[in-house]
Amino acid sequence: LFFLFAMVLTLDSVLKWWATTATDFNLQYISSNSTFSYNVVTFLCFLGALPTSLATLCMGPTVLLKVY
Repeated sequence: LFFLFAMVLTLDSVLKWWATTATDFNLQYISSNSTFSYNVVTFLCFLGALPTSLATLCMGPTVLLKVY
């Protein structure tokens, strides 16, 4: 279980780095189309938050079972 949690945290870090880098490039490259640019930023932020949400869903029942 710890290995899975560590793997999710690593994936989260990589996705956040990738999202930041990709956002910088996309905002510079597609600055003329602001609607598309905001959609790209929103999508990349969602991708960055996804692993954290999955880790929370995975760890939540485990913590509840340990408490009771």
